[in-house]
Amino acid sequence: MVDFEIVYKDFKVVHPVGVVPKLIMRFNFNAIVEEDLAIYVPFLKWEVYLNSADSIETSGISLVGDWGSFESIGAEKLFTKKKTAEIFCEIPMDSQKIQQIVNIRFRNKVPTLGIKVRGHYLTFESKESLYLLESIRPIQKDVTMYYKDITILHVCFSSDEIIKLLEDLGQYELFRIEIPVRKEGKPSNKLIAEVVEILDIAKKDLYDGKYDGVLKGVRDALANRILKKDIDSGNRWILNSIIEEDFMKNAPLTAKEEYAEYIKRIGIVFQSQLQIINNVYMHKKKPRVTPRPIDVEQIYLTTAQLIRYLSMSCNLL
Repeated sequence: MVDFEIVYKDFKVVHPVGVVPKLIMRFNFNAIVEEDLAIYVPFLKWEVYLNSADSIETSGISLVGDWGSFESIGAEKLFTKKKTAEIFCEIPMDSQKIQQIVNIRFRNKVPTLGIKVRGHYLTFESKESLYLLESIRPIQKDVTMYYKDITILHVCFSSDEIIKLLEDLGQYELFRIEIPVRKEGKPSNKLIAEVVEILDIAKKDLYDGKYDGVLKGVRDALANRILKKDIDSGNRWILNSIIEEDFMKNAPLTAKEEYAEYIKRIGIVFQSQLQIINNVYMHKKKPRVTPRPIDVEQIYLTTAQLIRYLSMSCNLL
């Protein structure tokens, strides 16, 4: 009796000239044989499906898209004493597939690939240094993956693997923005120091594709520290006076009026960012729009860059 196990190992991205990038997935192809047979696998057909899962252990799976069928060479050599080989599946990665992965990450889900392998294998008997064909039989297997102490029937990508995949595909690149602080570890302005800590967490969420966490973090920084409601103007959001006063202390003496207008405009930008989050992306009743990853990046980067500027300005003392 013969059985097979196809276990995912890793991936790489290649960029052939003139065509879309290819995702090359590598697998261990293990033959489990109870008798002394030689086995040959001429070719394999891969049916690949993209799924969205609640966790890497693949609970709560839902189908996202059929990525198609792809053929490959099977085991290039005859299985004899060593009943294992490396095999590969090549998947063309067009923009639609890439965007599907990004969308899954945006919803705080885990992208997984369900892969069914079809083909035939030939068994041979060895007689007098010759291999004589005995039978031709079908192969129908699901790709598995080892995760911790369990075997799962899907290929799951971690956050780091997703980032590496997107970078290797040339569709996305990581950015880095640093907020300068004093050598003792925190900005001199307490509110800005708290905002920096919140934005550090939001930056990690952005890196991990947890976009809802990014929006919540930025909203917390804006509504509870950077801005405050002005009762005299009908509860309109205005820049916190503590931040404004620290900023103005370091404004050039010859341009106080201009810098007063400048900080006012910065406050208006913060107001706009909070309004977009509350009224468009995270409305209490129902969000009007589901933000794209690039929309969340804009919210985070705009806020972080202005906080960087305010931190540098307030730290001049």
